[in-house]
Amino acid sequence: MKLPPLNSLKAFEASARSGSFVLAADELGVTAAAVSMQVRKLEQFFGKTLFTRGHNHIALTDAGMVIYRDSASALNQIAALTAKLLGDSDHRSLCVSVLPALAERWLAPRIANWPTALRIRVEDDPVELVREGIDVRVTYGDHFYPAHHVVELMLESVVPVLPAQVASDNLSLDSLPEEMFIHVDWGDRYVDHLGWNDWFHAAGITREISPARGKRVTNASLAIALTEQGAGAALAQSGLARIAERAGRLCIAHSTAVPLLRPYCAITRDAVAAEGELARLIEVLQQ
Repeated sequence: MKLPPLNSLKAFEASARSGSFVLAADELGVTAAAVSMQVRKLEQFFGKTLFTRGHNHIALTDAGMVIYRDSASALNQIAALTAKLLGDSDHRSLCVSVLPALAERWLAPRIANWPTALRIRVEDDPVELVREGIDVRVTYGDHFYPAHHVVELMLESVVPVLPAQVASDNLSLDSLPEEMFIHVDWGDRYVDHLGWNDWFHAAGITREISPARGKRVTNASLAIALTEQGAGAALAQSGLARIAERAGRLCIAHSTAVPLLRPYCAITRDAVAAEGELARLIEVLQQ
């Protein structure tokens, strides 16, 4: 069994995970120079450059990413086996990172009865899964995470929703005042999001409205909440809209549903990491 020097592999894994020789040294209880030396030994062993080195910064090369992905999984498995055999009761809770738009209305009902500890982080993309100890990222699309393992959760569509009172007053979308439309601004990192004018076009309604005339929010969940409070009409994910309609909090105003261009995904560091308890959690999210 030919193996690389294991101390070098540990130093490399800690450096890749933390993004710093200094942070890796703090974790391992050695100096940053010692960590750097161990990483160079590993580079000599494989004959590959594993990091690009800059001023106070390191980044994995393509070869480093491949070696890190597999070696981190192997070290994690060894650590889990060690904890199991030694009866280690200090079990680390899973960490879930989720988009703000999915946190309360989509994620919360699915994990409410999860039997073990979870840490939940609500944040925008991108996040550093390895460096920040995140086990799974629930987000829209996978374009921020090209070197990670991706599990598709759902391909959603958006439908127009109105407050229940507005719907009962027989106000339709083609006559609703522009001030009553709620617009979701996805931010400057997305160019493929859908807005009201996209929906009007898909529904065959000749109308164009200005986002500047209505309410603008940065969170789709907040747009639904405002609709439930009677503030106006919003575009909502169809699944969430049906739940709110059954509860009598709003009404779906039109049958036209426009599919989003990307699926919602669960992102993990690698396929091997998505095993055991984490795999069971992903199965729950897929249901």
